[in-house]
Order: sequence, then structure tokens, then C-alpha cells
Amino acid sequence: MPSPTSTPDATARSLGPCLLTPASVSDAIAGSWTIIDRQAGGCSFASDRGARLGVQRVEKRPGEDLDDLYLGLASARVSCTAAPREIPKIGGFACVEAEDTGDLVIGNVIGGDDLWVVIIPGAPGGGDHAPELDAMVAILEQLPPR
Repeated sequence: MPSPTSTPDATARSLGPCLLTPASVSDAIAGSWTIIDRQAGGCSFASDRGARLGVQRVEKRPGEDLDDLYLGLASARVSCTAAPREIPKIGGFACVEAEDTGDLVIGNVIGGDDLWVVIIPGAPGGGDHAPELDAMVAILEQLPPR
């Protein structure tokens, strides 16, 4: 994992309000992806195959710095139902989180100056969601290294 004092990557910062682009998602997983909703702090993507994913920037409190982002990234691991899949290139991870409405495959990463959560809706609870986890890792590996 990179040092909490490493310099934020300018390329990641330049990806804008969605962290990812439709092209980067399409490069990672099958289908043609588009942004279907863009709001302050996040975007929703959909593929021509009916798949969806969401990207949400985690709100920073006033005065938070990069060290705080790394603490937030570490605390996000608590919600994982099993050991997360580490993505060393970007210093992030992917895992399954159980929710009342079903499982979610979650990617957590620091992109630029922000902590981001990428979400793929899973199936009803209890599965290992290996295909969705593979897709999440592929998506996050599209991000520039930290």
C-alpha cells in the first residue's frame, strides 16, 4: 500500500466527477457503457447488456487530508463479508457487502484527492459473487497507479 503521504495522482484527479469514464469501464468489462445519471459526487453507468454500476465520492469533512482518506479506506474493510481482494496498483480493494436488499460488490479507492466507492449490485445475499468481484477488480485496475 502506498504511503499515506504520497502525492495525489494528477491523472486520477483529471477523470472528473465520475472517477471512471464509459470507455474505461467498457475496456474493463463486456458491453458498451454510458453514463445515465450524473450528480454532484457521483455517477451511474449502464451497459447495453443491462448491467449497472454506481460511483460515489465520499464526502470529506472540513480539514480532512490524505491521511484521513487512508484511514477511511482502512475502516471501509470492516463492512466486507470476507477478505477483500487487494488491488495493489491503485492501493484499493474490492469486496462483497451484505445489505438488507441483497449483496453489493464494492470497490474502495482513493482517486485524486478523494475517497471513492464503486458499486455493482449483486444478487440475493449469500453468494461469493466471483464474477462481479472479477469485474470490479478489472474496473478499478483501469485507474492510474497511486
